[in-house]
Amino acid sequence: MAKPKKKPIKTKKVDKKEEKPKSYAVNILHTLSCRVTRHADHTDEWDADDLAYQPEVQAVQLSGSEYGDFYLDSEPKVGENFFLVYVIYSTGDSFHHEEGRIEFVGLLKDAVDAEALAEHIRKSDGSLTRYQVALPSGESIEYYNGAWTGYFESLTSVNVASIPVTYCKTF
Repeated sequence: MAKPKKKPIKTKKVDKKEEKPKSYAVNILHTLSCRVTRHADHTDEWDADDLAYQPEVQAVQLSGSEYGDFYLDSEPKVGENFFLVYVIYSTGDSFHHEEGRIEFVGLLKDAVDAEALAEHIRKSDGSLTRYQVALPSGESIEYYNGAWTGYFESLTSVNVASIPVTYCKTF
C-alpha cells in the first residue's frame, strides 16, 4: 500500500512591521510598614482594626517575568532615574479605616511630564474614569482613576518621586 502524500505545512512569512515590540516589565520596589491606630472592639464581631500604612518608594527593578507594575519600551540601565507618579489614599468600610494606602499611576522618564500627570490627577473630579493625558513632551499616558475613588475612599496626596533603576539583570 502506498503511503498517503503529506500535505505541506503552510507557513506565513512574518513581516518585520508585524512583530510585537519588546517591552520590559519592571516593578517598583517599596516598603509598606503598618501600625494599628485603633484596635477592634472584640465584643463586636464586625469591627476590625484601624490601620495606618507608611509607604516608602525605593527603586525600579526588572521584574524577571512578563508581569510587572509597568512596561517600558527599552531596557532600563542601572543608575538611570525615572519619575514615579503615585497617590496616597485612605479607604475602609463601615467597620474599619485604613490610611496611607499607595497606588502607582505612572512611571516616566521626564520630570515635567510626571508633574503634568500629577497635576491632572489633583484636578480630576474624582469620578471612576479612565483618562488619556497628553503630556508636555508630546507623549500621552492612560491611567485609571480607581483605587482612591469610592464611597469610603479619599485622596490624601499625589506624589512624584525620582527613583533609580537597580538590579537590572533578569532572573
